[in-house]
Amino acid sequence: MKNVTEALEIIQRGYSRAKQDKQEAYICQLVNNDQGFNTWEIDAIKQKASELYFELPTHISVLPIGKKPTSQRLFDGLIDIYCNDNDLQNMVDSMKTKVC
Repeated sequence: MKNVTEALEIIQRGYSRAKQDKQEAYICQLVNNDQGFNTWEIDAIKQKASELYFELPTHISVLPIGKKPTSQRLFDGLIDIYCNDNDLQNMVDSMKTKVC
């Protein structure tokens, strides 16, 4: 449960910063120090994130255990768990296909 609590704190702190800095959107990638999250942690983060209120367009993705992110593609190895804006989701989907 510690990883879930920490992940939710990261989401909330990052979102607060995005609002304070007057950003147009908030994108959060949780990787747990590149170790990933197990299935029940991902489900818990997804459930809790969906209970939060996000005024900004917000996208949250997590790294599952066993996947390793690379520096060649944005969002590589990550799975989407929350997005409240179709345009933002389309932008993320587009970025997933591009090599950096």
